[in-house]
Amino acid sequence: MMRFKVQRMILPFLMLGMTMGGWGCAARNSQQDVFKEYRERLERQQTALASEEAASKKGPDLTPEGFEGLGDSYLRQGSMDMAFIQYNKALRLDPNQPRIRYKRGRLFLEKGLYAEAKSEFQEVLKVEPDHALACEGMGRAYFSMQEFPEAEKSFLLAIKYDSGQWQAHHFLGIIHDRRGEFDAA
Repeated sequence: MMRFKVQRMILPFLMLGMTMGGWGCAARNSQQDVFKEYRERLERQQTALASEEAASKKGPDLTPEGFEGLGDSYLRQGSMDMAFIQYNKALRLDPNQPRIRYKRGRLFLEKGLYAEAKSEFQEVLKVEPDHALACEGMGRAYFSMQEFPEAEKSFLLAIKYDSGQWQAHHFLGIIHDRRGEFDAA
């Protein structure tokens, strides 16, 4: 009888130990997966850093298009600040690059620097007056500054130059809605 009581007391602890051991293994595997993923990310970052160093050594030899390409690469990686630096380098070499100015304007919009964005889009429109994307960007800058009549003019120009500018249509609808012009919206 005593043996049975001892077994009944030990059995729950054995079961608990077996399940905890299983959880411990699972936790270790999960941690190993996290560390493995971290190591892989670190290696990718080091590879990117090495390519950046190589590109910076070639810095003076890069053309505005080369700096633009680097900026685009940084932008795809989510590094807006580094993209901006590369676009600035490109514009220092050749300030008459409407495509790069447009990209800087979009970055300014993303950062909430609407006056700077507007200025960039104006520079693009000086060179290419029918640049639909710059008109749409200008409209977004005006819209964000709550200058709705100017925003409307810019959006209408964007649609005039490219009727497929869906964001311009979208913002025009919002402007009309705010005015209570529901049929136009």
